[in-house]
Amino acid sequence: MTSWATHPEDTIRHFSGIGSYRRQCEVPADWLRENRRVLLDLGRLWTVGEVLVNGRSLGVLWKPPYVVDVTDTVRAGENRLEIRVANTWSNRLVGDARLPPEERQTRTNVTHNNGVAWRDTPLLDSGLFGPVRIVPIEIVTVAVGQRQPTARP
Repeated sequence: MTSWATHPEDTIRHFSGIGSYRRQCEVPADWLRENRRVLLDLGRLWTVGEVLVNGRSLGVLWKPPYVVDVTDTVRAGENRLEIRVANTWSNRLVGDARLPPEERQTRTNVTHNNGVAWRDTPLLDSGLFGPVRIVPIEIVTVAVGQRQPTARP
């Protein structure tokens, strides 16, 4: 997956808002047995992402690691996965600063970003970069605090 900021179309490169990624995915039945959990790992994204599995929102991930437990939402077989990624206003402001005033989509009195004019500000990576993985894990009980007998001479 690539950044929206590197897309050849200006409308995507300077996009500000929420973009959706959708995919069907297969979950094997043996991943859903007792003592197992299924995690969805989004890898890397910018800046926040809402996760929906089979139409049910599992909340918003806003900082790394971008991982959510999907065990109670996925089912054996085919599942619908949607990630809604929201970025900031920055790339839209950069794009608008490079347009004549009558073609701009935004209006603001903020003309600089940390002392740099918007038209000279580099675009921020935006979107879902992944790798997106569905990861089965097994729950293991470990005894803690029990000392093993030691041999004495």
